[in-house]
Amino acid sequence: MLTVKLNIHSLNFFWSEKGYKWVDGAPIECIWEDVYYSVLRDDKLIREGGVTVETRKYFQYEIDSLKGDLGERMEVRYPGYVEEELNSTHYGIPLKDLPNSDIPRWCFSYDDPESEDFYQIDDMINLHKNENGILPCYITGYIPEEILNRKSVETFMVSYINKFFGIDEKMEFYWEDVPSDDYLEKEYQKSIKEAEEWTKNREKGITPKIMLLPQPMSMFIGKEKVEELLKRGFTQAEQIEGTDEFLYHFEDGHTETSGGQIDLSDHFSDPEEDWK
Repeated sequence: MLTVKLNIHSLNFFWSEKGYKWVDGAPIECIWEDVYYSVLRDDKLIREGGVTVETRKYFQYEIDSLKGDLGERMEVRYPGYVEEELNSTHYGIPLKDLPNSDIPRWCFSYDDPESEDFYQIDDMINLHKNENGILPCYITGYIPEEILNRKSVETFMVSYINKFFGIDEKMEFYWEDVPSDDYLEKEYQKSIKEAEEWTKNREKGITPKIMLLPQPMSMFIGKEKVEELLKRGFTQAEQIEGTDEFLYHFEDGHTETSGGQIDLSDHFSDPEEDWK
């Protein structure tokens, strides 16, 4: 028998499981998560790592957003954007069809071979190389569930271990670092108070902005670009409301725009054969 230890760091996951609600009364729903795991046999570690799991509701929200205000704004700037996105490939099928899929699906992310931090997974099976012959550096999974809970995550991990470890045997799951009820309640009340303050500020016309520091910015524009910006005194960036552009801030007080869409195509690959 395998022992599988699981850890999820997000409080939303546990709030969702216990039926907590947001300040507007809507239920807190965990529709995606990063799952950290350790797989052992007879107390001997076989592998440890992390995997992201996404639900059908996660993608339904994305589709609804494209068909709503966000899509309307993007169409003004980029005609045909909504139709292109709805037909773009996610987990081997068009995005618009994904919430109707009833089977687990997989998507692989790939590192740039020129990166000094280049990494590829070389100790798992059923991994697809990209057009450059590179193995994935990360795996993301889709499951046909509305929201996540411990049972659905365990079911997902069985599929994950079966497919990528080649192990099909009984598994015993242990959840590590599960927050206590008292801690969940304390952090929930703190979060609700912050949300109420944001709501009041929004009603006063004060709009919060998304601020990004150099390290996370490298995910969007690449490490080399960030290094070039840092040499010129780059400090942070904020997403320009209603667009997919960023406003860069510099030490001398001047700002620059990113000048167009942020292209993530070099970071992800979703070939047709990856989906099952």
